[in-house]
Amino acid sequence: RWPLFQNYADSDDPNVIGPEGFEGLCMDSGIPLEGALPLILAWQVDAKEMAKISKEEWAKGMDTLKTSCAFWSVLLAPQYPIMKDVLEFIAEKGSYKATNKDLWSMMLEFCRTVDPSLKDYEADGAWPTLLDDFATWKK
Repeated sequence: RWPLFQNYADSDDPNVIGPEGFEGLCMDSGIPLEGALPLILAWQVDAKEMAKISKEEWAKGMDTLKTSCAFWSVLLAPQYPIMKDVLEFIAEKGSYKATNKDLWSMMLEFCRTVDPSLKDYEADGAWPTLLDDFATWKK
């Protein structure tokens, strides 16, 4: 979660994603700046100021699975078809409540490297438990 935050943090204050970084985050994620999606993004991390996310707000937001799923649905699902299936699995299971550092750091890699059919998924790989459970569920 921190590498993503650091990509957009202000150069003069590395503890904050300011308006310029927020705009970059939205643009890189394919979120149009006009409309409700940037507001939803700020709301999901409980940002106190519009277009500004503190490191604390980011960390707190990223720890909840609900927020993580909201981010993934906006940031990953449009580009990686497998993400829609992962989100469906999480919603259907309902037993996962939190996102840990391992899951956050591996989700993008999973989306980039694993075919949506899971034909190239390696069960003995070093994937987080949630992703192993997803693969079992999908197969």
